[in-house]
Amino acid sequence: MPIFFIKKGFIKRYIKGSDIVSDNELFKSITTDEIVKLEDAIKAYYILYHAEVKTSSDVYLFLASINLLSTFAKQNKKRISYSFKSRLFFLNDLLIYNDFEDIKVCYQATIGSCLYMIQVKDVQFSFHEVRIEKGSWDLLKKYQAQLSWDRIRKQKCAGTVFNTALNKSDLTKLTRNYEDLYIKLDEVVDRFNKGEVLLAKNGLVDINGVFI
Repeated sequence: MPIFFIKKGFIKRYIKGSDIVSDNELFKSITTDEIVKLEDAIKAYYILYHAEVKTSSDVYLFLASINLLSTFAKQNKKRISYSFKSRLFFLNDLLIYNDFEDIKVCYQATIGSCLYMIQVKDVQFSFHEVRIEKGSWDLLKKYQAQLSWDRIRKQKCAGTVFNTALNKSDLTKLTRNYEDLYIKLDEVVDRFNKGEVLLAKNGLVDINGVFI
Protein backbone atom coordinates (compact mmCIF):
# COMPACT_ATOMS: atom_id res chain seq x y z
CA MET A 1 0.00 0.00 0.00
CA PRO A 2 1.59 3.34 -0.99
CA ILE A 3 2.59 5.86 1.63
CA PHE A 4 2.87 9.44 0.40
CA PHE A 5 4.92 12.05 2.19
CA ILE A 6 4.23 15.59 1.00
CA LYS A 7 6.35 18.27 2.62
CA LYS A 8 6.93 21.86 1.53
CA GLY A 9 5.66 21.11 -1.95
CA PHE A 10 8.20 18.32 -2.48
CA ILE A 11 6.60 14.95 -3.11
CA LYS A 12 8.40 11.83 -1.95
CA ARG A 13 6.71 8.56 -2.84
CA TYR A 14 7.44 5.33 -1.06
CA ILE A 15 6.04 1.80 -1.03
CA LYS A 16 6.74 -0.32 2.01
CA GLY A 17 9.47 -2.82 1.21
CA SER A 18 9.61 -1.83 -2.45
CA ASP A 19 10.86 0.82 -4.87
CA ILE A 20 9.68 4.38 -5.35
CA VAL A 21 6.49 4.36 -7.37
CA SER A 22 6.20 5.96 -10.78
CA ASP A 23 4.53 9.30 -11.40
CA ASN A 24 1.62 7.57 -13.10
CA GLU A 25 1.10 5.25 -10.13
CA LEU A 26 1.00 8.28 -7.87
CA PHE A 27 -1.54 10.04 -10.09
CA LYS A 28 -3.73 6.92 -10.27
CA SER A 29 -3.78 6.68 -6.47
CA ILE A 30 -5.60 10.03 -6.13
CA THR A 31 -9.30 9.27 -5.93
CA THR A 32 -10.85 12.68 -5.18
CA ASP A 33 -10.60 15.85 -7.28
CA GLU A 34 -7.92 18.21 -6.01
CA ILE A 35 -8.68 21.91 -5.64
CA VAL A 36 -6.01 23.99 -7.35
CA LYS A 37 -4.27 26.41 -5.00
CA LEU A 38 -4.17 30.03 -6.13
CA GLU A 39 -0.44 30.11 -5.32
CA ASP A 40 0.17 27.23 -7.75
CA ALA A 41 -1.83 29.01 -10.46
CA ILE A 42 0.35 32.11 -10.03
CA LYS A 43 3.48 29.97 -10.35
CA ALA A 44 2.10 28.14 -13.39
CA TYR A 45 1.47 31.41 -15.23
CA TYR A 46 5.00 32.60 -14.46
CA ILE A 47 6.49 29.30 -15.67
CA LEU A 48 4.65 29.44 -19.00
CA TYR A 49 6.09 32.85 -19.85
CA HIS A 50 9.46 32.86 -18.14
CA ALA A 51 10.87 29.38 -17.45
CA GLU A 52 13.71 28.03 -19.59
CA VAL A 53 12.80 24.89 -21.55
CA LYS A 54 15.89 22.82 -22.31
CA THR A 55 15.17 19.28 -21.06
CA SER A 56 12.29 16.84 -21.28
CA SER A 57 11.59 17.57 -17.60
CA ASP A 58 11.24 21.26 -18.49
CA VAL A 59 8.66 20.22 -21.09
CA TYR A 60 6.93 18.14 -18.42
CA LEU A 61 6.70 21.19 -16.14
CA PHE A 62 5.47 23.37 -19.00
CA LEU A 63 2.66 20.92 -19.78
CA ALA A 64 1.84 20.41 -16.10
CA SER A 65 1.44 24.20 -15.83
CA ILE A 66 -1.07 24.29 -18.69
CA ASN A 67 -2.90 21.33 -17.17
CA LEU A 68 -3.06 23.08 -13.80
CA LEU A 69 -4.37 26.35 -15.28
CA SER A 70 -6.99 24.45 -17.29
CA THR A 71 -8.20 22.91 -14.05
CA PHE A 72 -8.08 26.27 -12.24
CA ALA A 73 -10.15 27.84 -15.03
CA LYS A 74 -12.82 25.15 -14.68
CA GLN A 75 -12.91 25.44 -10.90
CA ASN A 76 -13.05 29.24 -10.95
CA LYS A 77 -15.56 30.18 -13.63
CA LYS A 78 -14.81 33.49 -15.37
CA ARG A 79 -11.70 34.13 -13.20
CA ILE A 80 -9.32 33.53 -16.11
CA SER A 81 -9.61 32.82 -19.83
CA TYR A 82 -8.05 29.89 -21.68
CA SER A 83 -5.60 32.12 -23.55
CA PHE A 84 -2.71 30.36 -21.81
CA LYS A 85 -3.30 27.34 -24.07
CA SER A 86 -1.76 29.34 -26.91
CA ARG A 87 1.58 28.67 -25.20
CA LEU A 88 1.37 25.20 -26.72
CA PHE A 89 2.30 26.81 -30.05
CA PHE A 90 5.38 28.32 -28.40
CA LEU A 91 6.23 24.85 -27.08
CA ASN A 92 5.77 23.37 -30.56
CA ASP A 93 8.34 25.82 -31.91
CA LEU A 94 10.79 24.72 -29.22
CA LEU A 95 10.19 21.08 -30.11
CA ILE A 96 10.68 21.77 -33.81
CA TYR A 97 13.96 23.64 -33.48
CA ASN A 98 15.47 21.48 -30.74
CA ASP A 99 15.97 17.78 -30.14
CA PHE A 100 14.27 16.68 -26.94
CA GLU A 101 14.49 13.12 -25.68
CA ASP A 102 11.54 11.00 -24.56
CA ILE A 103 8.87 13.18 -26.22
CA LYS A 104 6.00 11.80 -28.32
CA VAL A 105 3.14 13.73 -29.92
CA CYS A 106 -0.14 12.71 -31.50
CA TYR A 107 -2.78 14.89 -33.15
CA GLN A 108 -6.32 13.85 -34.01
CA ALA A 109 -8.63 16.24 -35.83
CA THR A 110 -12.15 15.97 -37.19
CA ILE A 111 -14.59 18.59 -38.47
CA GLY A 112 -16.06 19.18 -35.03
CA SER A 113 -13.16 18.62 -32.65
CA CYS A 114 -9.45 18.06 -32.24
CA LEU A 115 -7.15 16.50 -29.66
CA TYR A 116 -3.44 17.13 -29.14
CA MET A 117 -1.57 14.60 -27.03
CA ILE A 118 1.98 15.04 -25.76
CA GLN A 119 3.79 12.35 -23.81
CA VAL A 120 6.94 12.97 -21.76
CA LYS A 121 8.54 9.61 -20.99
CA ASP A 122 5.43 7.74 -19.76
CA VAL A 123 3.40 10.74 -18.56
CA GLN A 124 0.74 11.86 -21.02
CA PHE A 125 -1.07 15.18 -21.39
CA SER A 126 -4.14 15.73 -23.59
CA PHE A 127 -5.48 19.07 -24.81
CA HIS A 128 -8.78 19.55 -26.62
CA GLU A 129 -9.56 22.26 -29.17
CA VAL A 130 -5.92 23.02 -29.98
CA ARG A 131 -5.68 23.15 -33.76
CA ILE A 132 -2.30 22.63 -35.38
CA GLU A 133 -1.66 23.68 -38.96
CA LYS A 134 -0.41 21.00 -41.32
CA GLY A 135 2.88 22.79 -41.92
CA SER A 136 3.67 22.88 -38.21
CA TRP A 137 2.55 19.29 -37.74
CA ASP A 138 4.84 18.11 -40.54
CA LEU A 139 7.77 19.79 -38.77
CA LEU A 140 7.01 17.78 -35.63
CA LYS A 141 7.50 14.52 -37.52
CA LYS A 142 10.46 13.39 -35.40
CA TYR A 143 8.20 13.22 -32.32
CA GLN A 144 5.06 11.78 -33.94
CA ALA A 145 3.68 8.49 -32.63
CA GLN A 146 0.41 6.62 -32.29
CA LEU A 147 -0.82 7.28 -28.76
CA SER A 148 -3.86 6.00 -26.93
CA TRP A 149 -5.28 7.77 -23.90
CA ASP A 150 -3.72 6.36 -20.72
CA ARG A 151 -7.03 6.84 -18.86
CA ILE A 152 -5.40 8.96 -16.14
CA ARG A 153 -7.30 12.21 -15.68
CA LYS A 154 -4.49 14.68 -15.01
CA GLN A 155 -6.93 17.48 -14.15
CA LYS A 156 -8.24 15.38 -11.28
CA CYS A 157 -4.80 15.57 -9.66
CA ALA A 158 -3.50 18.76 -11.29
CA GLY A 159 -1.78 20.06 -8.14
CA THR A 160 0.09 16.82 -7.57
CA VAL A 161 1.10 16.63 -11.25
CA PHE A 162 2.35 20.23 -11.11
CA ASN A 163 4.36 19.82 -7.92
CA THR A 164 5.79 16.50 -9.09
CA ALA A 165 7.01 18.21 -12.27
CA LEU A 166 8.31 21.21 -10.33
CA ASN A 167 10.58 19.00 -8.24
CA LYS A 168 12.22 16.94 -10.99
CA SER A 169 15.96 16.73 -10.35
CA ASP A 170 16.91 17.39 -13.97
CA LEU A 171 14.91 20.59 -14.40
CA THR A 172 16.95 23.44 -15.84
CA LYS A 173 15.69 25.50 -12.85
CA LEU A 174 16.33 28.79 -14.64
CA THR A 175 14.28 31.55 -16.19
CA ARG A 176 15.00 32.60 -19.76
CA ASN A 177 17.02 35.46 -18.23
CA TYR A 178 19.17 32.87 -16.42
CA GLU A 179 17.79 33.67 -12.99
CA ASP A 180 16.99 31.02 -10.39
CA LEU A 181 13.49 29.81 -11.24
CA TYR A 182 12.55 28.80 -7.70
CA ILE A 183 13.57 32.18 -6.29
CA LYS A 184 11.58 34.00 -8.98
CA LEU A 185 8.50 31.85 -8.29
CA ASP A 186 8.68 32.71 -4.59
CA GLU A 187 9.11 36.37 -5.49
CA VAL A 188 6.07 36.52 -7.79
CA VAL A 189 3.87 34.81 -5.18
CA ASP A 190 5.12 37.26 -2.54
CA ARG A 191 4.39 40.21 -4.83
CA PHE A 192 0.91 38.82 -5.51
CA ASN A 193 0.23 38.51 -1.77
CA LYS A 194 1.33 42.14 -1.33
CA GLY A 195 -0.98 43.32 -4.11
CA GLU A 196 1.92 44.27 -6.43
CA VAL A 197 0.96 41.57 -8.94
CA LEU A 198 -2.62 40.85 -9.98
CA LEU A 199 -4.27 37.89 -11.68
CA ALA A 200 -6.04 39.21 -14.77
CA LYS A 201 -8.16 37.32 -17.29
CA ASN A 202 -5.20 36.59 -19.53
CA GLY A 203 -2.34 36.31 -17.06
CA LEU A 204 -0.29 38.15 -14.45
CA VAL A 205 -0.09 41.94 -14.54
CA ASP A 206 1.47 44.62 -12.38
CA ILE A 207 -0.57 47.37 -10.71
CA ASN A 208 -0.43 49.38 -13.97
CA GLY A 209 -1.98 46.54 -15.92
CA VAL A 210 1.26 45.59 -17.70
CA PHE A 211 1.78 41.87 -18.23
CA ILE A 212 4.73 40.42 -16.39
